[in-house]
Amino acid sequence: MAFDWSMLTGPGLINGLGNKLFPNAAKGAEGPLNQIPGQITPYYQPYVDAGKNALPGYQDIMQKLLSNPQDFINQLGQGYQKSPGYDWRLNQGENAINNANAAGGMLGSPQHQQQAGELATNLASQDYDKYMERILQGLGLGAQGTAGLVSQGAQSSSALADALASVLAQKSGLRYAGQANQNKENGGLINSIFGGIGSFFGGGK
Repeated sequence: MAFDWSMLTGPGLINGLGNKLFPNAAKGAEGPLNQIPGQITPYYQPYVDAGKNALPGYQDIMQKLLSNPQDFINQLGQGYQKSPGYDWRLNQGENAINNANAAGGMLGSPQHQQQAGELATNLASQDYDKYMERILQGLGLGAQGTAGLVSQGAQSSSALADALASVLAQKSGLRYAGQANQNKENGGLINSIFGGIGSFFGGGK
């Protein structure tokens, strides 16, 4: 009975020997690619995290401003406290009014009381307006900075995602090319060798 040399030239044996004789070069190339995510992520992650943490507060402020801006302004005004210079300006104004009315014999008169009341009201209004101006300027700077963090976080997230996707694409391409090349080597060289051996021994039966 002739020996079935096809058992030695079958795809299982060929592929097994081919894998030993011709290691897949793509697997070796994947090593450096596998290191890329861990190396680049720390550079992007702080900006990604900063944008992610800043987003909820930024959205909350924008929502309040868009839905009911007057109510939002009123809430800011609830924290008003008179400035350190308010009492000094009030005292200076009252002294001037008192002196003027005393000189004219009007001290304690309804006109004197009206002037004093108007002075206090005007100074309080000016002090409040300056307070709100400072608060809104600070809010604007904060919102601008927060928007910058959100934007930077979005850009960093996109850049990191693109970089990681590129690594995955390269790994996929390497695997495909490496396997295709290995299959070619296995199917060509190994099959040729064992095919020749089979033909040689088969011809002498």
